[in-house]
Amino acid sequence: MIETTVREAVDADRAAIDAILTAAWTRPYVVIGGVGHDLTLLPTLVAERDGVLVGALTFRVDAGGLEIMSINGEGGGAGTALIQAAIAHAQRTGAPRVRVATSNDNTGAQRFYQKNGLRYAGLRPDAIEFARRQKPTIPRVTGEGLPLRDEILMERRLDGADAGPVEAARAAVTRAITWRGGETDLWPLLADPYALTDIARGLAHEFLGRVDVVAGPDPGGLLFGPRVAAELGVAFAPVCRDRRFFFKGPHETLSAGELVAHRAAFGVGARVLLVDDWSESGSTVKGVAAMLEGTGASLIGASFLIGNLSADARASLAAAGVDVRALAGVDELKPA
Repeated sequence: MIETTVREAVDADRAAIDAILTAAWTRPYVVIGGVGHDLTLLPTLVAERDGVLVGALTFRVDAGGLEIMSINGEGGGAGTALIQAAIAHAQRTGAPRVRVATSNDNTGAQRFYQKNGLRYAGLRPDAIEFARRQKPTIPRVTGEGLPLRDEILMERRLDGADAGPVEAARAAVTRAITWRGGETDLWPLLADPYALTDIARGLAHEFLGRVDVVAGPDPGGLLFGPRVAAELGVAFAPVCRDRRFFFKGPHETLSAGELVAHRAAFGVGARVLLVDDWSESGSTVKGVAAMLEGTGASLIGASFLIGNLSADARASLAAAGVDVRALAGVDELKPA
């Protein structure tokens, strides 16, 4: 059997690469995540067999990692050789992940990516409908009658955070958050959409199926709580110190000290998870628990980005039946 080799493309490969891309995409142009990309301008790996190009993979690199923009091979292991070469390139250059988007109908591609170590990472509903504005030649229905609408996102983690969502979130916290004189600096985290996604999933993971409402005290809980609620598929309830943000109108409110929340958010029997960036004394957790007294709802857990509770506070909350989780400890954060 003739061996398939992979190398970086050179100028002399241009005509053959363009022929491969045009055959696959009508023209060498794709729209991914609403953004158009001229494939002829991107870095390219080529698969070669007996001196003939039998496949091409184009990619781009940003802070999120290496993104495969197109991969097309003529069989005989060309596709596998190309994707493994792209993964090796990402590892050599320190990219945190290899990612790719494929269409909802392309189950063959999804199986191929899974066999090469990629996992499902997200969904962009109707992204392909949006792409048709730039590339009207994209069909609306496949030959099998399936509607062509959504982008399926897949990725392979290369940053050591492949042990699950909690570990990925811990890596994001320790990478993106710094500790400044007893306070967290969240700005680098908020600027990183991949870290935000990892953290929301990590904060939610241990509470899947266990809660009905996520309570988010300001400010940290208002930043991360809605995303955690979306991951869990439950309601979000803001808990604020300033009534002006959420509490206008005739709604009945609950209060505990300076904390205020909507009464209607907490039904009888509701299991409540508090989400926040960090807590030292546990006073906010205890305040939310006190707020829920008499409502029929109960606080069953608290999920923090950073674990900074004192041993006494943690023991007190555990005795009250509150499951306290944290993605990382203060000692794991980078000093500013």
